[in-house]
Amino acid sequence: MKKLLAILLFSTVFGVAAQAQKDSTATKKPSFKEVVGVSKETDQKIKDIKAEYKAKEEAILSDASLDDKAKKVKKKENKAEREEKINALLTPEQRVKYVEYQEQMKAWKEAHPE
Repeated sequence: MKKLLAILLFSTVFGVAAQAQKDSTATKKPSFKEVVGVSKETDQKIKDIKAEYKAKEEAILSDASLDDKAKKVKKKENKAEREEKINALLTPEQRVKYVEYQEQMKAWKEAHPE
């Protein structure tokens, strides 16, 4: 009886673990290019914009002359500029899809907090 209970417990634990692994690998990270539907060229331009503004954000964060409040304001301005440049490259339909993509990424990041 103890062996049967041990086998049942063992198989249940590994069954749940296998299912959890399957679920986590089944949900892949959303692809900007696929979700928004941009061309290869536009995708590259957007990657370049993001890289430029990431560098600016790193400079803001490492600026010792700014206090936390000023850094927060500068980061917000930086993000607004970045979004403006990205939106300028997108059609109205793509802008809607871009918002959907941002929501998908937020959900994906919450589900995969690595």
